[in-house]
Amino acid sequence: VPRELEYLTQNRLLPYLKQRFNLQGTIKACVLHAAGVGESQVDEWIADLEVLSNPTVGLLAHPGQVDIRITAKAGSSDEADHMIASLATEIEKRLGDNFYGKNEETLELIITHQLSRRDWSLKLFEFGLSGEVVRRLKQNNSLQKEFNSFRDLPDLPSLRVKLSENKQTNNEVVFGISFIPHSNKQTLHLCLLTPDGNFESTRTYGGPPENGSSWAVNSALDFLRRNIMPNH
Repeated sequence: VPRELEYLTQNRLLPYLKQRFNLQGTIKACVLHAAGVGESQVDEWIADLEVLSNPTVGLLAHPGQVDIRITAKAGSSDEADHMIASLATEIEKRLGDNFYGKNEETLELIITHQLSRRDWSLKLFEFGLSGEVVRRLKQNNSLQKEFNSFRDLPDLPSLRVKLSENKQTNNEVVFGISFIPHSNKQTLHLCLLTPDGNFESTRTYGGPPENGSSWAVNSALDFLRRNIMPNH
């Protein structure tokens, strides 16, 4: 069981290893998450921090998401936490709205919290992504209802009409996603109706085709996250 294993690791295994091998100090890490921005842009924003020796800062890019890992070595756990927190605050400031969470926080978890705080419900039309957005949102019980009512992959005007027909109450968020793959580029249509207003976007992806769907899922979730934020 993960929780029991964590307790045993912290209270039995690590103290034993330190005593057995005469280990000094501790190493801790924290991972910050950014979306809606590329690895090269993040690298430009925090390049001066990536040359630090302790704590260290490194990047790991995923389709539609970038992770920033901070690792600190210190004499105690509290000291390492302090070193990480100070640097994390600076990185979050530089990332701005592109930062959405840290460690185990996911886009769908942030979306669930935002919907709950605003007492909004979510309806979703998803096409071309094999239900992956639906699956991720259902994990956190943030999805009220999903629809599949097009024979072909809809374009942006078609999404707009269908969403308007299905928005029934003032506290509903209705989100439409259409992912259209091509041989040389892949297209993502996004349409969102919220109590704060309506938002649309069409984006293209020219990277490796096998990464297109992952990029589209993360891009769609980040688009939703940004546009349901208070005072976005």
